[in-house]
Order: sequence, then structure tokens, then C-alpha cells
Amino acid sequence: MFEQGTTLSQIIGTSLASFLLALLFLRIYLPFAPKRPGTPIGKIRLGIREKVLIFRPTLIPLLLLLFVNQIPVSGIQFSFMLPGTELMIMLAVLIAALVPMAYVFTTEGYSLSNGQSHKWENYRRYEIESGTVVLEGKGERPLKQKLYIPPEKENALRTVLKRFVG
Repeated sequence: MFEQGTTLSQIIGTSLASFLLALLFLRIYLPFAPKRPGTPIGKIRLGIREKVLIFRPTLIPLLLLLFVNQIPVSGIQFSFMLPGTELMIMLAVLIAALVPMAYVFTTEGYSLSNGQSHKWENYRRYEIESGTVVLEGKGERPLKQKLYIPPEKENALRTVLKRFVG
């Protein structure tokens, strides 16, 4: 069934890498996302810097997985991923970085590409600081949502936020 030398740990390691890559691509494209509510009012395209910041929670474990896979155990190079998995990870991360992404703003809220829509009514205030927008939610324990945008787009976004948040 599996090629010679395949162990359960290699299958588990490759499955973990595949799961993390699936999470990465779900941030880019959500296949069954509901239609965005509201009328579109703007779009901010993201560069490599912003994508890396958005993908960071998935990229760090992926890179850690690649690093740990290269550590020799007792002087023997032991791979806990199936052959070709490292190449698959590197190509997938490169593809993810090259796929166009944008924040889409509507009269009802915003979303990342075609992902989950976040309503303006859930936020009470915002802060814009050097390419990062922090939206503070309402309630006793407000959650903070970070949007990473190109610094040159801050003023355009500020006008939208003044109109809908707070």
C-alpha cells in the first residue's frame, strides 16, 4: 500500500502539513462563503507583506515543520514526512503568495477576498497605525480584529471607517 520505509509518523507529518496548507488556502478562497451583504464601496489589493502577515498563524507552524524535518536524529537523517512533502509545502506557499487577494468593503461590512463577512455594527472604534488597522469590537470583552493594508491606502480606508465605525 505504501512505499517501503513509510512509517506512521511520516503519514502523520504529511497529514499535518496538508491540513496546515488547507487552512492557508481557505484564507485565500472560501468555496462556500455566503454572498457579501451590502453594496460594494471599495477594494484594497494586498501585497506580499500584507499576505505574509495574514498567513503568519499558518506559515509559522509550516516553516517549523520544515525545520524540524531537517534535524538529524542520532546522526541519521530521519524524515517524519513523506518524500516530496517539503517541495509541496514550498510550492504551495509560493502559490499562496502570488494569488491576488483584497479586502472588499461594503456598506454593511468588509471581508478578505470572498471570505467571512464582518459587519460594521460589531465594531465601536478603530485605530490606524503604519499599515495596520485595529478594529475594536463591542461588548464587555471586546475582540480586536487586525487588517493589514498597504500604508499608502490608509487615507482611503480612514474615510470609509469614519463613515461606518463608531
